[in-house]
Order: sequence, then structure tokens, then C-alpha cells
Amino acid sequence: MSREIKFRARNAELPPCWIYGYFVNANDCCYMVNDTGRFKVVAGTECQFTGLHDRNGREIYEGDIVRTLICFGPAGEEYRNIAVKYDNLGQISIQLWVFNDKRVHWPEVIGNIHEHPHMLEEVH
Repeated sequence: MSREIKFRARNAELPPCWIYGYFVNANDCCYMVNDTGRFKVVAGTECQFTGLHDRNGREIYEGDIVRTLICFGPAGEEYRNIAVKYDNLGQISIQLWVFNDKRVHWPEVIGNIHEHPHMLEEVH
């Protein structure tokens, strides 16, 4: 099963909202293109869909802040709110729900790094 490739970015015009579609960088401007048109977006807010959904069925995008009930890392460190990001190989570098101790706590999207950076406790 393949993952749907799509993006979101903050609208550069009013109203300030997320625009979903395909990301295009042309003539030093950033755009999202979808079935309803082409929209100028704020550079640096583009986020790729991870192909995953949270416990409520909400799509998880790069830059989303997810909350787990409790999750322990390999060295026993505890994580609560963590930003989703990709590593340099394009792989999701945070696998919140698949740690060695087999504890599975499906994440819930509670915000994103562009609108709620204060919600982060740990970023790896």
C-alpha cells in the first residue's frame, strides 16, 4: 500500500488558514496547488503528510505536535508532547508508538510547531 503524497502550508493571504494540496516553489514564491486553484503560502510552513493518522483519525503532518499518554524512550526517558519530523532520508524520525518495551500509546495531534511552539516539551 502506498502513501498519499500531499502537503499543507499556511495561507499567505487572509484568512490565515491551512491550504492542502501540492507544494510548488516558483519565482522565489511558495504556492499550494489543489482542485480549487493556486494559493500563495508562507515559506517554511510547508508540511508533508506522513501517511499516518492519530487516534481520532486526523491526518498527521510533519511539524504536528502529538501527545501520548506516556511513552518511554530506549534510555528510559519519558516523552509527552513531541514534534513529528522527517530525517534526512525522508523517514519519520519519531516512532512514538513502537518503542522496544512494546508499550503502544497511539498519539493524538494537539497542535503544530507553527502555531503552538510553546506546547513542545521535547523535540528529537
